[in-house]
Amino acid sequence: MKTSELFKRDRPVFSFEVYPPRNIEAAGASKRVCATMEVLSEVHPDFVSVTYRGSGASAPQSDHRHRQNHQGPLPS
Repeated sequence: MKTSELFKRDRPVFSFEVYPPRNIEAAGASKRVCATMEVLSEVHPDFVSVTYRGSGASAPQSDHRHRQNHQGPLPS
């Protein structure tokens, strides 16, 4: 479902914005991001946006790692 479709429904849209650490390779960083996503999924948001800080070199790596760990919709 496209995000724009969510706003056409007759109910509020609930989402989170997540800012991963600049250095996803730092000890435990990836696990903390995944743990945060698990906790956020418990309240059943419509979507979660992952926002990277400007021109962070680790953005593509952390995005790839996130997609590996959380493919598809968040767990219900």
